Amino acid sequence: MNSLKNILSEIATLTDKLSKENSNIEEEISTKNQLSKLLNDAEKLQHLQFLSTHECAIKDTEISLYLDNDKHSQKYIIINSSTKDYIGEIIYTNLNPDDTKKYGNIAYYVSNEKRGNNYALKALNLLSDLLYAKGIKSIYIAAKPDNIASIKTIETFGGKISNFSNNTTIVYYCNLNKIKKSINKNPR
Repeated sequence: MNSLKNILSEIATLTDKLSKENSNIEEEISTKNQLSKLLNDAEKLQHLQFLSTHECAIKDTEISLYLDNDKHSQKYIIINSSTKDYIGEIIYTNLNPDDTKKYGNIAYYVSNEKRGNNYALKALNLLSDLLYAKGIKSIYIAAKPDNIASIKTIETFGGKISNFSNNTTIVYYCNLNKIKKSINKNPR
């Protein structure tokens, strides 16, 4: 794989080539395919660079959470522990108590091609271990009423619908004391 600088240079050359009107359809398709491959290589390089510069916060046999902190939240990148492939993200935000109850303080995203593997649930379990170890005893997670997969994930995790739900958002309360005791009795 080329360096990021070389890839960007090749992308510029191919983009320039596409902008010229004298190319035929086959050349254009070939150029677009080359561009697609180069962009994919650039993403992989950025991903590898991220992994080499960030510390793994917690992992199990299947997934790892890498902290990508900013000053308002703790954002963790979800990575496949063995292949190091990107799976998604999970974020904990320490909002004021009223906002936490309205909007939740946990959010997650799993990339389309990785969905259906319970990665969000696994990431919730790992993140809750970290939060529980820091003394955080409860979290709130919000989901849209039509996001059935997310609702199933939250309910499987142990979330209970709170009084702060409304027509556009279901807010779940998660008592980490209870969830951790339940996991210890019945590992998932």
